[in-house]
Amino acid sequence: MKKLFFAGLLTAAFALFADEYSDMAAYEPGKSLSWFHSLSQKAQSEDSGAEVASKILDEISKNRGLSPEAFRLACAILKPIADSDCVEVLAPYLYDELRAPSVCDVFLGIDSSSVDEALIKVLGDSSAKRQLRENAAALLAARGTGKKQMIEAANSADKDLALFAVGALARYSDDTGLFSIFDTSVVSALGKIAGMYDYRSKAAVESLCLIAQKAAVNDEEALARKALEFVPLDCPNAVYARSVLMDGEERVKYLDSLIIQGGNLTAAAAKAMNQGRTFENSLELIKRFPNLNKKAKLAAMGSFMIANDTAFYQAIAPELDNPDSDIRGLA
Repeated sequence: MKKLFFAGLLTAAFALFADEYSDMAAYEPGKSLSWFHSLSQKAQSEDSGAEVASKILDEISKNRGLSPEAFRLACAILKPIADSDCVEVLAPYLYDELRAPSVCDVFLGIDSSSVDEALIKVLGDSSAKRQLRENAAALLAARGTGKKQMIEAANSADKDLALFAVGALARYSDDTGLFSIFDTSVVSALGKIAGMYDYRSKAAVESLCLIAQKAAVNDEEALARKALEFVPLDCPNAVYARSVLMDGEERVKYLDSLIIQGGNLTAAAAKAMNQGRTFENSLELIKRFPNLNKKAKLAAMGSFMIANDTAFYQAIAPELDNPDSDIRGLA
């Protein structure tokens, strides 16, 4: 009798467990989400997480009619527990506009070459919709994989995809180690594009600036300087990276010279002057201060304030009577 009782309990528990997946398969927005909350809780358990992932993938595999919202929620459960076993089931949905973003969320945390292979396949498929190829490009860039294929996409005949890929290349950086000679150089590829002066050139310069900035703050000086070789001297977004590569006094002189010019680099120079300002190393700027244009004067005062030295008061005080309300207000 006891055996029958326990067998009945197990049968009932199995039926309840199975119903969660049936409810997932039949889910439409507005219906009960009890299946989602129950499976989410089970997925957190080491004992049942793998089984939950397996059953969800099985349901997705046999039920192509799963609603977009049910698919999204199923992927939300899978995201923290999925491994490379999910790639074969989910990869085809990289070609589905409604479901591809959810697949990308799951794939983001899976360390497997099979994920990269699936993404590279979509990126290189000229018959796929551009948005789907961009989804694949964005995820490859986030994972730091597929550099060679991303460079190829940046030279694609599809102008929109090419422009997107040029921007995505900013997420990569060149190898600076012993085997860097064998590395596909993203900096060289971007430099070549920047030098073509076509619709991608501006985006290529911006990507080079981001790579240079990241390299400069990570003490990869050679890489930063290489990236900056392809960036025009009048590019505001390169000011910070260039300044980081200089020693203290040289840095202050460089940034102050840009502030004094009062041109398109002035704001970037003032923003980059976030440390190292002293009254003693600011004498040239103080000397020029009364005759600076509005943009330069505001930038200079902002950097004086960061120094937190009352010695700058003598330079700023006359501006309390300046007829320009912006200068007077900052003073």
